Amino acid sequence: MMVQHAQYSLVVSRIVEAMWRQYRFAEEAVGTSDTAALPGLRWYSRVDEGAFDHRTVQEAHDLMAADFRRKAQAESGVFRDAIEDDEWRSQWIEHTKREIEAWAADPFIVRAIVLSTQYANKPEGLAAERTLARYLRTRYAFSDDAAGGAM
Repeated sequence: MMVQHAQYSLVVSRIVEAMWRQYRFAEEAVGTSDTAALPGLRWYSRVDEGAFDHRTVQEAHDLMAADFRRKAQAESGVFRDAIEDDEWRSQWIEHTKREIEAWAADPFIVRAIVLSTQYANKPEGLAAERTLARYLRTRYAFSDDAAGGAM
């Protein structure tokens, strides 16, 4: 979907920001010392945005997007061509807001996204990405076959 594609960076940044916000809240709630806290990401500054590897959450985003498309098709009985771009964009953004809120309430998702972004392309991060993808495929009732068998 071109509308979803055009919103990719916005949605990915919202996902990561929300999960890190929840993670920092949890660190504060349990009294994690500054030396024990994860250092976090540099990408919060627009200048450093390029330092963040979006691929760490790309599959999570794609599963959210596939769930949206499936629900939109089931609700309307038609696919995207029957819906105007502005309406489609609005529905997609509302869907992502609801999903991000739900994800932020799930400690497993929060931790997996934080670890996958903090340890991008390192064993800990790659393991978090794989585990998150399996978890979300189950959450959204996508079979392994539907996900291309990647497990």
